[in-house]
Amino acid sequence: MRRYPVNIKQDERTGVYVVSFPDVPGVTQGDSHQEAMLNAVACLETALSVSVERGEGFPTPSRPACGQAAIGLSALGEAKAALYEGMRKQWIGRAELARRTGWHLADVDRALDLTHKSRMSIIETALRAIGLRLELTAEAAE
Repeated sequence: MRRYPVNIKQDERTGVYVVSFPDVPGVTQGDSHQEAMLNAVACLETALSVSVERGEGFPTPSRPACGQAAIGLSALGEAKAALYEGMRKQWIGRAELARRTGWHLADVDRALDLTHKSRMSIIETALRAIGLRLELTAEAAE
């Protein structure tokens, strides 16, 4: 699971917590530390969706500095990222995935959009179509 370091600061004037990423563009905020970190996942997935739209690879996460927090994608976001990276590695385009799954291109676009709330079974179908399978692990929360 990829984890991106985050910078989080509380604005002294407003009390709002502001989150930014050293490795990806995007800034978000929340009224509490917890809310800001939850919003950071959505912000990260939005930023990585731009990479998908452009046909680019994902930025490589840097190593967090000592004491610096890092966040990962949601389970669905991680599955979609794995699908996209698998397609890139095998030189499989959107049209070829549509052909293999029997989907329309709009369905493929939704499956690759990290911000779209697809059903996990859809992503599993797409992964199988490119010869991959999904494995999940659970680990202690930080």
